[in-house]
Amino acid sequence: MYSREVLGLVACSCVVLLMGSGCGGGGGGGPTTHRISGTVSGDVSTGVTLALTGAATAQATSDSAGRFTFDGLADGTYVVTPSLGGFSFDPAVRTVVLSGADQGAQDFTAHGSDIVEFTLPTAGGGPALIAAGPDGQLWFTETSGGAIGCISSSGVVTEFPVPTSGAGPNFIAAGPDGNLWFTESPGGAVGRITTSGAITEFALPGDDSQPQGITAGPDGNLWFTDAGTNAVGYVTPGGAVTEFPLPTDDRAPFGIAAGPDGNLWFAEFYGSSIARVTPSGTIDEVALPSYGMPYMVAAGPDGNLWFTDPEANAIWRVSTELASPDFASYAVPSGSSQPAGIAAGPDGNLWFTEYSANVLASLTPSGTFTELPIPTADGKPLGIAVGPDQALWFAESSAGRIGRYPLP
Repeated sequence: MYSREVLGLVACSCVVLLMGSGCGGGGGGGPTTHRISGTVSGDVSTGVTLALTGAATAQATSDSAGRFTFDGLADGTYVVTPSLGGFSFDPAVRTVVLSGADQGAQDFTAHGSDIVEFTLPTAGGGPALIAAGPDGQLWFTETSGGAIGCISSSGVVTEFPVPTSGAGPNFIAAGPDGNLWFTESPGGAVGRITTSGAITEFALPGDDSQPQGITAGPDGNLWFTDAGTNAVGYVTPGGAVTEFPLPTDDRAPFGIAAGPDGNLWFAEFYGSSIARVTPSGTIDEVALPSYGMPYMVAAGPDGNLWFTDPEANAIWRVSTELASPDFASYAVPSGSSQPAGIAAGPDGNLWFTEYSANVLASLTPSGTFTELPIPTADGKPLGIAVGPDQALWFAESSAGRIGRYPLP
């Protein structure tokens, strides 16, 4: 819950806590001071926290009429930033210059969010990646908690511990066999879980195996990347494993997705490249036009591959023609946001999470962004998937929650 308690009374119709200053206009012969004031309106007005930074530091809360005031301010430059969980504000900030006079009408409009969050029963589980299951539920990994969980469309959560201690389940995908498949990065294994919760683990052949991404391939197998052995491979529904070493050393392959061309496409995090592997194991690597660290991959609604790049703070698009691949890069509006998970939405757009900015965002194939703040602060969203209800579901790794956003 977000507190709406009074932070400090002043001789005006708002509440305020000002650090190192008194109220009013500097009586008793002291220096003349001024005020910054405004109103919050829109989907919420009362109880919005407004932070003042710059020439002085203060905090205010909007009153029952949406009004706020900062008193006792010397001349200087200030920044006012509103915040309330589940809401975004227009503008996001206001820069105010005081120079011999008060500054009023520093107004903000609040916009509500339709995001709903469900808290997991086990604290500290660290939900990471998420996928739609064949049973109508969303299935997710809990990396820190060593478990696989599922959540119904109404928010009922069930958790299943992975048998191997310290397995660190990471990526997860629905398989062609009606089960869910996941990677155990520290454990060097690929796991299978039935919709009733029975788990089987298959050890990978390399001593240094650190499997990452996993996806169902067009050949009926589960394809995965292995950052530890610098390889890509597949496991059959029966548990037989085959790996193919990458042509170039130290690529740290990461996210992987089935492409529209019948091949598998994956990100080379350390190689600043995107790569393709055919079902028979032929691998081609394509360098990005500029430096980046591609992370997670999704097939887009436009017949291209799309991937996140937390290093460049961008979303990339690449065509499937390897002879002359068409690349495009779109800078994420929020700075240093670290885009992470990505999925094609039913609305024809790409949806992705911004790990550091705590944002759920979309990108049209033509390059237009929309960003939605996640209600819980510092949730650190990672994986994202489209549910059977056509809503966007995502894992908040730090907050220990699963979020749901119904598309308008």
